[in-house]
Amino acid sequence: MAAKLVLITGATGFIGFRILLDVLKAGHRVRVVVRSREKADSLSHHPKLKDHYERARFDFSLVQDFAELGAWDEALRDVTHIMHVASPLPLPFLNPQKDIYEPSTQGNDNLLLAALRTTNLERIILTSSIVATMPLAPRSQGPYNATTVVDDPAGPFENVYDAYQAAKIHLLRASREIVERHAPRFDVISILPGYTFGRNEMAQSATQMFTSSNAVLLMLLQGKKFPVDRITGVAHLDDVAAVHVCALDQSIKGNSIYGVSVSAEYNKAIAITRNHFPDAFEKGIFADGDQPSEIIEWNATDTETKLGMKFKRFEEMVVDVVAQYLNLMKDE
Repeated sequence: MAAKLVLITGATGFIGFRILLDVLKAGHRVRVVVRSREKADSLSHHPKLKDHYERARFDFSLVQDFAELGAWDEALRDVTHIMHVASPLPLPFLNPQKDIYEPSTQGNDNLLLAALRTTNLERIILTSSIVATMPLAPRSQGPYNATTVVDDPAGPFENVYDAYQAAKIHLLRASREIVERHAPRFDVISILPGYTFGRNEMAQSATQMFTSSNAVLLMLLQGKKFPVDRITGVAHLDDVAAVHVCALDQSIKGNSIYGVSVSAEYNKAIAITRNHFPDAFEKGIFADGDQPSEIIEWNATDTETKLGMKFKRFEEMVVDVVAQYLNLMKDE
């Protein structure tokens, strides 16, 4: 695979950081979009990135407001591939409309329109979610897959989870429309992971393990009783990152959607952890919590077939997260 110049957004987050590492390991040059110089400094000094930065394997582009007119023009100069990973997280204290839906949809739309003005761009790779193919709750069990289409939900949205899902639905529709209406020289790939777990390469302390989606597993294992069901489509971070790197290969079909998801029931994480790490319960590090599961059927076997992969199961996700957490605790 010939080296690319890849623009990556969201590299300061759990999924984006791992994608950045894997894209660099694959031999590509990277331009990382950050919202502040402080975030650029943090990434360039991270132990896993410092050597790459010192060897000029990646640089930064400051884009403070994704929705600002012309914000992307300089960042996209000479870029051959975009990996748009950034997305507002559905944190419960945020305003669903103003903090989640509006900045997400406006920023995404602006990036897609800016891409139309480029001359070197070959492919846009959009990190979405399996919820982009599902109606808002309450919904049926499915089945769902990458070809399932749902209409944009009507806002305003009452909670951050609906706002987050609605933004993902909008992004998937907007990506289809830009190809259909403009027939651009570049193509678009959407990658739809389930709820993602795995080793957090950013984390340098046990506390930092709670700054990602891994917090759901760890809080469950520390006895938390969650009041709301969580959908049962999950993905290992290793697989999510691997599909993104595969998508840089132009032999992989563009203008396509690739799901990354396997089934899980969250409370089974307790038995898995007891089996692999019994001492953690005996020492009082872990206790039985409760995370109700909303059972859905989301079939991603088409991605496995097309990319020659076999996605990791939920047990591997739990073991990897717990092992890293316990190792970081031991080192502190």
